[in-house]
Amino acid sequence: GQWFFPDHCFTLLGEWLAFLQQLAMAGQWLPPGQPELEQLASQSGLRAALPSIFSGHRQPDTRQKQLDDWFDAFRTVKLLRQLRQQSMNGHA
Repeated sequence: GQWFFPDHCFTLLGEWLAFLQQLAMAGQWLPPGQPELEQLASQSGLRAALPSIFSGHRQPDTRQKQLDDWFDAFRTVKLLRQLRQQSMNGHA
């Protein structure tokens, strides 16, 4: 159904959230080192948005809050649907 997502979608979502945490700690762009995450960063606009997301935030916890605000529920569902579609098309 509409709300069914294969397990690997949640695995990648977990890796994505861990990557966002690494970015918050670093305070700058870091290559994710994984093709799927690189693709998600590009498709979501994260890399382009990162300077404005982090603008004026020097502490990791405030940067994490900014990333959490940016990667809201809408973007989470959009990402899961995108991952599901890619898996249905044989790209996962």
